[in-house]
Amino acid sequence: MATTYELAQKVNSKQQFLDRVSGGVQGYTAVPAQLIRSKPNYYFRSDTREPAAIFLNGFTPREQGGMVYRLMRQDIAPESAVCVTSRFDVAALFPIKTPAENPPAETKIYVVFVRQVFNTRRVQARFAARSIRDQGADQVEKAKGNLFADERATNAIAADDVIACITITRQWNGNDYLAGGTYNITGYEFNAGMNNQHKNMIPKAASLPLVRQAVGASGILATSSAYNVDADRLYIKYRPQFAIGYNGGDDLDIDGLFA
Repeated sequence: MATTYELAQKVNSKQQFLDRVSGGVQGYTAVPAQLIRSKPNYYFRSDTREPAAIFLNGFTPREQGGMVYRLMRQDIAPESAVCVTSRFDVAALFPIKTPAENPPAETKIYVVFVRQVFNTRRVQARFAARSIRDQGADQVEKAKGNLFADERATNAIAADDVIACITITRQWNGNDYLAGGTYNITGYEFNAGMNNQHKNMIPKAASLPLVRQAVGASGILATSSAYNVDADRLYIKYRPQFAIGYNGGDDLDIDGLFA
């Protein structure tokens, strides 16, 4: 069976990629190497696997070959890359609940250091205007959801670039993640094998005793339509004539622990 990368249209340059993304075509396009850049930073990733495995093996895509962009959905094909977000509350949504899927209430959120990154959000923001113009209100909501996720993607995350595991338990408001919900933080675990550079970067305030004191903190399973944590109005401008707003704010004090 062909992988997503094998099915994807290959392009030779950044411009060819951008032309396809903005061209209104369907299908998959491989992400060219020049768009996967050295922009090291700390992010969050949700995964139901236990920390023993992740601290040992890190993260790799389910399929090999290369990173692929889904044109009509305007996002990265999840099987082709390791996707992360800068927002703790977004990571807490995954794996998402739908009428057809009822994932476990408990999941893990990993604090990770990404060295080579594709800025999914930048591409989504740049070309969302065309979708909105051509397809209407449904695409407005879709664009808001995509940008709310603040997604980045990478080809792999090494085990020593996994900093910590945060265990959360979710309580959903309905039979679909779009209804939102709440979560409780029930545990933390640092990766003893993390690269020394991360140990030096974690503020002294993020000592293990302080982290343990934070166990029991809670938050909102926020979606783009139900995000109301310390709300600040934030506008994402696609083009000068387009602006979409959503409520944004702090993702709990935990963000500061690993910034």
